[in-house]
Amino acid sequence: MSSRVARARPAGSSAHVLLLFALPCGLLLAPRRSCGTCRLAGTRDSHRRHDIHGDEVWSPSGAGTGVGMTDQAGRTADPPSGRLLAIYLRHHAAASRGGLGLFERAARQQTSPEARRELARLAAEVAEDRTALLGFLGILGLPRPRLGERLMGWGEKLGRLKPNGTVVRRSPLSDVVELEAMDVAVQAKSLGWLTLRRLAEADHRLDVAQLDDLVRRATDQQERIEDLRRQAVSRTLIPQGTPQ
Repeated sequence: MSSRVARARPAGSSAHVLLLFALPCGLLLAPRRSCGTCRLAGTRDSHRRHDIHGDEVWSPSGAGTGVGMTDQAGRTADPPSGRLLAIYLRHHAAASRGGLGLFERAARQQTSPEARRELARLAAEVAEDRTALLGFLGILGLPRPRLGERLMGWGEKLGRLKPNGTVVRRSPLSDVVELEAMDVAVQAKSLGWLTLRRLAEADHRLDVAQLDDLVRRATDQQERIEDLRRQAVSRTLIPQGTPQ
């Protein structure tokens, strides 16, 4: 297993992953919508709101994303940190859908049979990681970002249109670009685990040991992806006979 080393990526190599994250970033700017039931009744329920993904979220005092706070009108709401944490985690959950699609597709389409076998194993682990993340959302009382997940699935498909030197067939360069995109995706996932690990120090609903395992596994995944990337670079971009 090779150790991870710092490396510079060509400007277009992360375009695939940037597209995956662009859609939820746009959703962050969407205005919050009031509840239709509340509009019909002529009232506004301070505990009911729709989040950035269009799903209705209930936030009773002291539950869900944080300890309830009371404003001057006597209404209870989540603290700003709790609301931001909810946005952050659901953003990660939506992005994980696009990342899983990338791993599954690469496991089918990479040029090297060895790479396809290893990526199939990695895709299975990424699916387990995604299940774990959705489990953490449930523990914290946050609903799945179903609209965001659908958008990210479509974004992963649109990302296949990146220019890699060919139009009607798969380019050998796709092997390198996909592996670099997967590396960026796993790095983002690792940072999400580290954030939850920090939160677990104060929120005992979260399993510290499980999060430590997930952080270690993300590091292992990055090392395995780097091994595959080096092989793809040698196979695709380095002239034969060049000293490795």
